[in-house]
Amino acid sequence: MALTDELLLQGAKSVVAHVVETSPAPSVMVSVDHGCVKLRGNVATAEIALRLDGQIQAISGVSTVIDELVDDDTLLARVRDVIGAHEDIAASIQGCHAILGTVYIDWSVRCPAVEQSLRDELLAIRGVRAVVNGTWSSINKSGPLALTH
Repeated sequence: MALTDELLLQGAKSVVAHVVETSPAPSVMVSVDHGCVKLRGNVATAEIALRLDGQIQAISGVSTVIDELVDDDTLLARVRDVIGAHEDIAASIQGCHAILGTVYIDWSVRCPAVEQSLRDELLAIRGVRAVVNGTWSSINKSGPLALTH
């Protein structure tokens, strides 16, 4: 890595630390190659991703920003699409949300083969880091959750 790339990497990492400092457990990886900054990982909102892009692009010496970030709303929409393609499974899911790449599914049905199949499909979605099954809606006195976060 050239000295300039090392300085750009330090600057980009500083921007990431500043922009996502209020976000829980930030998971953004930064790399630099000949002035091209690549961002990978998960952020809480699309706004955070846009701020990162803009502020890193403003660093002197940065030629390009490659944004491979996935925000929770986009990730949740992709997850809903996969779940929705399986009407039998979708009907048994009380709720679903995503937090920085971890997908939480409120699902009272316990069928290991079906759970594993869905987990494999969800883990193939770019940005999904983990899938957690649970039954927390029974604690929610307001009733079942929609597939929202």
